[in-house]
Amino acid sequence: MVKHSGSYPEGKETRFKVKANYETRDGSEATSAETELVCYVGGKPATPTPTPTPAATPNRTPTVTNAIADATIVHEGGTQSVSLSGVFSDADSDALTVTAASSDEAKATVSVASDYSGSDGIGPEPGNGDDHGNGGTVQDTFTVTVKAAPEVASALADVSGLAAGTTQEVSLPGVFSDADNDSLTVNAGSSDENVATVSVAGDYSALTLAGVVEGTATITVTALDGDDNRVSDALTYRWQPRSRWSWNCPRIRIHSRSRTETTTATA
Repeated sequence: MVKHSGSYPEGKETRFKVKANYETRDGSEATSAETELVCYVGGKPATPTPTPTPAATPNRTPTVTNAIADATIVHEGGTQSVSLSGVFSDADSDALTVTAASSDEAKATVSVASDYSGSDGIGPEPGNGDDHGNGGTVQDTFTVTVKAAPEVASALADVSGLAAGTTQEVSLPGVFSDADNDSLTVNAGSSDENVATVSVAGDYSALTLAGVVEGTATITVTALDGDDNRVSDALTYRWQPRSRWSWNCPRIRIHSRSRTETTTATA
């Protein structure tokens, strides 16, 4: 038994080095050994239970909260903005990165605002919400329709030989077409109404040209759809009377002869 006296802090670990000398029973050479004792004054304190590390919560994919509605751009070359606010949400409150792409950039392109607040010049099919590299991606798709302008299907032919005070009708069916099958409104105007005037039938079936004086005028005809998309075609009106010297008059032929006569007197 080892006894030691002294003042030590309670509950703290105290270490002692103890050296013991002993000899064998047969009287052989004595040996010694040294060891270290660990003592606790008042008993060894209880080992605290370690706090468990909470398991990592798996990342949750963003979701589409409010789907983007289909859009229509009424003019070729026009743009339209679509708000992205409230479209995507993330249950982990991760910051989202938004990208967008068009299925056919020949018809419509798309770009996303730098703060992801909206898209400019749309045509995005689809739009993606990505939670900043955490592996979660969600996609929303919508359709963009770009309205087509009317086209000239069959060009108008020029008009000539219309005398002053006379009129001529020019048929309009088949001149214009519209890919959207929109109803078309047609109007027309003359570059010089002192030479020729033009009017359009109420059902847009024909033009009426009226000659005023000799000269040349350009008649411009425009077709418009309900979205104010338009296309124009033009014809040239020309009237120049023939010179009065070329009118059809009876021809007069004049023939001349020369003759010498000799008279002889005899006595």
